[in-house]
Amino acid sequence: MENVSTIEQPTSQPCKDDRVEAARARVNEANAALQAAEEELRNIPKVKMAAEEKRNRALRQFHEALATLAAL
Repeated sequence: MENVSTIEQPTSQPCKDDRVEAARARVNEANAALQAAEEELRNIPKVKMAAEEKRNRALRQFHEALATLAAL
């Protein structure tokens, strides 16, 4: 998806309508939220890999503890 830069008030014709300013602010906030969500989506593979490594470590520890218990 294409990044959209923030919408700024035109310098040649200042906008005096509060509704337009409020709408412009909502667009900027929504765009920032969209960019943050896209960044999170790009990070999913990294998070998934870290979670898999954590699971594998826990599984190894479980098997070691189970083997120790079985040996007693």
